[in-house]
Amino acid sequence: MILERLKSETRPQHDKIEEVGFSSKIMSGQLSLEEYKLLVINNYRMHKLVEGAMEQMPEVKNLEGLDFDSRKKTALLAEDLKNVGLNPDDYTTEGINLDLSDFHKAMGTYYVLEGSTLGGSVISRKLATNENLASAGLTDFKFYGCYGDMVGPKWKAFQQVLVNVATDATAEDKMVAGAAATFTAMTDMFVASRASLA
Repeated sequence: MILERLKSETRPQHDKIEEVGFSSKIMSGQLSLEEYKLLVINNYRMHKLVEGAMEQMPEVKNLEGLDFDSRKKTALLAEDLKNVGLNPDDYTTEGINLDLSDFHKAMGTYYVLEGSTLGGSVISRKLATNENLASAGLTDFKFYGCYGDMVGPKWKAFQQVLVNVATDATAEDKMVAGAAATFTAMTDMFVASRASLA
């Protein structure tokens, strides 16, 4: 089944992004303001690319049960950028290596983006108690708290959409490939941007 395949077959790539994406620092409350800025920048660039592409794909945008417009997060991330004194216009999607031209690969990519909201409510609580961020006046995290208490229902509905579009083995293979490529692209973004902190 596609849900099991996505989870198990992209586990190595998922673990890698956790490693470079400041997960341990978020959970331990040690995330610095500069590291938080990189989190928002990288998520903004990725969501801007993916949501922009999907906006042009009726087969994704109009998928039954998806409710695409309610899942868009680029505007929320733009607000988070402004909250730390950054200009969204300064951050482009240039250099992100992702193939979003294929419907099933794009759905694999979307799995990664939507999956990140599962930890979002936990992350937003951790960020809210982080002294490094509080001392900078940060109390509102639009992206990480985006679904509020609807995280569970939104994820369940999205999983059903994935099951519906995984019509055969070829479709599943493409979805898994798209998800793996997205984790890898995110990892590359974090590795490149973390160099600026060194």
